[in-house]
Amino acid sequence: MTAVALPGDGALPRDVLYIWLCTNRGPQKSWFHIIGKADSPTCPCGHRTQDGDHITFECPRFHRTSWVLIGPISTWEELDDPIWSGEGEEAFEEGDAFYDFLYYKLV
Repeated sequence: MTAVALPGDGALPRDVLYIWLCTNRGPQKSWFHIIGKADSPTCPCGHRTQDGDHITFECPRFHRTSWVLIGPISTWEELDDPIWSGEGEEAFEEGDAFYDFLYYKLV
């Protein structure tokens, strides 16, 4: 399992960020709003909700990087398909690079 270094406490598996985004739980304003840690679920880009789908597939703050790293993908199924269909290490590397980018922007 690949991990992202965290200051002071070891490493966070990239799988955790993926799960945060897929389930809309984690460092995103929609979740913070639900648990009472944010006044609004609104994304800094102006979209009404900053959730995992918006961050991964729509947000203009991340769109250029997502396009370069994972291509024109708009659903979790499209993102997962190259990995599960056995297209190999390249799909994992592109996904890892994208999750690294998102992690450092969100956390």
